[in-house]
Amino acid sequence: MDSKSILLALQTGEINYSEAKILLLKIMGNTPQATPVSAPGGHRMDSTYAAAIAGPLTQQLALLEERPAGYFDRQEATYPELFHMNSVTTGTPVFWLHGGGGGIQPYIMIAQMSQRPFFGIQARGWMKENVKPIRGVKAMAAYYVEILKAVQPHGPYDLGGYSLAGCLAYEMTGLLQRAGEVVNSIVMIDSLSPAGLKLYQPDQKDYLLEIINILLLNTVMATPEKYYQVMIRREEVDVHVSDEAFLSQLILLAKLRGLKKDTARIEKEVWMTMEVQKAYEVSSYQLEDLPDPTGLTCYYFRNRNGLFYGDMEPYLCMAPPVVSLDHINYWEEWEQQLPDFHVIDVNAANHMIMLAEQEVHLSIIDFCAALYAKGGMTIDFLRSFKRITKNRHGSR
Repeated sequence: MDSKSILLALQTGEINYSEAKILLLKIMGNTPQATPVSAPGGHRMDSTYAAAIAGPLTQQLALLEERPAGYFDRQEATYPELFHMNSVTTGTPVFWLHGGGGGIQPYIMIAQMSQRPFFGIQARGWMKENVKPIRGVKAMAAYYVEILKAVQPHGPYDLGGYSLAGCLAYEMTGLLQRAGEVVNSIVMIDSLSPAGLKLYQPDQKDYLLEIINILLLNTVMATPEKYYQVMIRREEVDVHVSDEAFLSQLILLAKLRGLKKDTARIEKEVWMTMEVQKAYEVSSYQLEDLPDPTGLTCYYFRNRNGLFYGDMEPYLCMAPPVVSLDHINYWEEWEQQLPDFHVIDVNAANHMIMLAEQEVHLSIIDFCAALYAKGGMTIDFLRSFKRITKNRHGSR
């Protein structure tokens, strides 16, 4: 039984969490470590289990391609950006939007633990040839509301996601409220507000370096100690060449460090991803007041470490940023716009890999399992969770 089969069996209820844990640890060649946290149904998970279920990324992506057939097929056929990410078909759906990278694969295990149908919406044009991305955050949000309503015609709605997804969810909330609908909640994972986004201004070669290094990180996602072994530092490549020659340098180094794709495919993926990222046009995005800002609750997972790039800056930028995003309160606008705003502190090495860090990922999984439980989440749980999470994620 491989990782993919185990996760599918967990989805369908053929095995429980304890059985899945034993099987996953066995095939990964690991032994449990004594850092348990609560999982849905009273089961326990630990950091080794997190690494196991992170698994090879290709197996996680295969779960999206072979999701259960049936109830939501028509909507997914109409909107190829829409993915039903778990096997649950009853209850009010949950919708998470893509981050700046365009994909939704980091949400797979969050979806698996949800007791409600969990949908991910990835960026149009992401990894899709001959499909042009939508330009601008507001236009994207309008299209995503169309997708959302195809699945759930009327609210209340629950939205969420990492980084850029916060802006998308906020804009969708405004559109839904103006249409007379209710949005119950937004979960933001370290989402930059528009003021913060305007400080994030990569150029073409920055994009290329970042995209290639993210591809390399995906090859070692379950083994953080290898991150800096596989990534490419800016000093290793010549910036004084054309963009095409620059990308050729990066691809050569990436293949030497374990990226197992042919050159033509890597080139296509990189240019498609960059086109999607440029289409966000974040420098021109302006925040507007919601019609009913008191009508929803926002849960914000903040990186208390305060680092955007941190030690990864030489691997994601070709030169130090003119204005650093480290230790900047880039969530301040959300606090000002959303009165019912709850900060949940976690401690990641930096913003860029928050969902790759086991303790952070487990905390988000745990929280969302409670928030999206059939009975909902109580205020007592929220207070307790914030306290426990703050203690668990002590200063580095």
